[in-house]
Amino acid sequence: SSGQSGKKGSKGAPRLTSTSSYNRRPWQIGAAVAVIAVFGAAGAAIYSGTVHQTTALAFSQPLQAGTVITSSDLRTVSVPTDAHFAILGSSSKNLIVGKQLSTAAFANEPVNAGMIAQTPQLISGDVVVGVTLTSNQIPSFPLIPGDVVQATGVTTGGQAAVPAPSPTPGVPLDVNATVYSYSSASSSGATSNSSNSQYQAVVSLEVPASDALAVQNYASANQISLALVSEPAP
Repeated sequence: SSGQSGKKGSKGAPRLTSTSSYNRRPWQIGAAVAVIAVFGAAGAAIYSGTVHQTTALAFSQPLQAGTVITSSDLRTVSVPTDAHFAILGSSSKNLIVGKQLSTAAFANEPVNAGMIAQTPQLISGDVVVGVTLTSNQIPSFPLIPGDVVQATGVTTGGQAAVPAPSPTPGVPLDVNATVYSYSSASSSGATSNSSNSQYQAVVSLEVPASDALAVQNYASANQISLALVSEPAP
């Protein structure tokens, strides 16, 4: 009976299936990772080969708004042709050298058209007059084309002035003008030990034709001052 019960036990016992075939071996995991890495690298290479590149201009160093761009401020970089910003190609270099920045720029930042100050369109009935001013007659930062400034007649002591001849005798100058162009000139009275040196700037102002003579008279008498009223709209 013991033999029979042993047979029954062997017959009735559930068959245990070995789980060794389901256990992942370390070398299999490593091989799978290697295959994924190889195909991933191949896919990246294929993708990068399909992305078209173009040569664009970028700034070689940080620059402040109002800076006049020079050739040394620019370098070339490669960017995707589908870049979302309005980048300027390397062929535009000669067109923007000498122009002013309307915003600050970072080193290696691609140049886009919106960063370059544009010369305003001359309004019918307006004229452009040029004035040379020193640092105590203009703001301490570069003016940008499109800036609206208030041109005021002053004396050395800061009082209202009416130089002769004046188109309107006895009436001080008080004219709103638009900056047409701006460029820094050589420093005046600067020495290695000088603490009161002044820089000069040549500013072209768009003014109504009726105010042009008054602005020129005040400028020639060195009795004009500019104050920033508003900046150009972005």
